Amino acid sequence: MARLARFQFVVADPTTGLPVAGASVEVRSQGATVNGDHAGANTSFTVNNPGAVVATNTTVIDATSTPTRAVASHTATNVTVAATGFTDIDDDQRISIALPLPTLYNDASGDESKTNPLTTDANGLVECWIVGSNFDVLVSKSGTLTTTLYEDVATVGGEEAKSNVYNSGVIPAWVLDSLRTLVDGQPLLSLRNAGTDKHRFFADGSWRSVKGGTIDAGGLTITGGGLTATDNSTITGTLGVTALTAVSVTLTNDLSTRYIKLAGGAQIVAGDFALSAGFGSTSSVVPVGAGTDTMGRVAVVCTGSGQGANPTITLTFSDGGFVGIDPLAVTTRTSTGDQVTVPFLYASGTATTLVWQFRGTPVNGETYEFVYFIASRT
Repeated sequence: MARLARFQFVVADPTTGLPVAGASVEVRSQGATVNGDHAGANTSFTVNNPGAVVATNTTVIDATSTPTRAVASHTATNVTVAATGFTDIDDDQRISIALPLPTLYNDASGDESKTNPLTTDANGLVECWIVGSNFDVLVSKSGTLTTTLYEDVATVGGEEAKSNVYNSGVIPAWVLDSLRTLVDGQPLLSLRNAGTDKHRFFADGSWRSVKGGTIDAGGLTITGGGLTATDNSTITGTLGVTALTAVSVTLTNDLSTRYIKLAGGAQIVAGDFALSAGFGSTSSVVPVGAGTDTMGRVAVVCTGSGQGANPTITLTFSDGGFVGIDPLAVTTRTSTGDQVTVPFLYASGTATTLVWQFRGTPVNGETYEFVYFIASRT
C-alpha cells in the first residue's frame, strides 16, 4: 500500500520547558470550531466548518470528558448534537470528536496498528503513522499537566491522505497552486512512473497522456473546443455523438470502416417535399420508411392533370440544413413502381434544399420511387 503520513508530537512542561515522559497523547479526528457565542443550553451550533465531524460521532467540548453528545446532523456551517446539547459555549470553542478515534500504525505501510492514546517516551516524544490529514491532540498527565486540546495538528509527508472538506459542491478538496502566473504550455503537474512522464497538466488547463486511458462509466462530455485525433489515432468500440447541431470530422488520410450507420436526424415527412406542376395537379410524395435529410426512400404518386416533361421534386431539409458548401446527392431508382428506367437526377442544391429532376414525362396513376444519399462537400 501507499506509505502513510508520519505523526510526531513532543510534550514539554509549560513551566520548565523540559520534556514530559509518560504523558497521554490522544489523537482525535479534526473537530469543529464554534462560530459565535451560544448562551444557555443548545443542540445546534454554528461552526466555521465541520472539520471531520460526521453523524453518530461522540463529541465533547474542548478538553473536557463530559458531557458527551452524539452528532445528530451537520452541514457546511452547522453541527447539531443530541439532547440536551452543550451549555454556554463561547466563540472559538471546539466541538471535539471523542469517539471513534482514528487508527494509528507502528509502520508506514500500515501493517501493525498502535494503541490510541499514545504515551510519550523519555524525550516527551510520541510518533506513529496515519492516513494524512489534520488532527486534534488531547494531552494529559495527572498531577503534572493541565489537560489540553491542541487543534489542527498536521501530519508530515506520506503518500496517502484524506481531506475533511465538506460536500458543498463548490470548495475543492485539494488545491495545488503556483505563486506566479505561468505561460501556456508550461507544465503545472507531472505524474511519473519510475522517472518517466505519464501525465502532464499544463498552465492553460490542457493535459497530455503518453498512453491514453479508459472511461469505465459515464462517458466523456466535451463542452467546447472539439475533439482532435492526430497521427495514427484509433477509436475502438462504439462512438456516439448526440445533441449537437453540427459535427465536423476532418480526415487527411483514408477512412476505413466496416459500414456507416446514419441513425441521427429528424425523420422526413411528406411536408418536407414540394412537387412542380409537371407531376400533376394532385400528385403527392410518400416517404417510405424512416428516412432523414441524409438518406431516405420516397415515392411520388402521380395524380390529377397537367403532367409535363422533366418535372422537379424539392426537399427542404428538416434539420435546418447542411453546414458549409451546398450538398450533393447520390440517387437511384428502385424496382418498385413505374418507368423504373427513368432516373431522378440531381438538379441543384443549397444549404437548406436539394432539387431532383425526373427525366421523363409522368403519367396519371403511376408511382415513381427512388432512394437518395446526401452529403456536404465541406
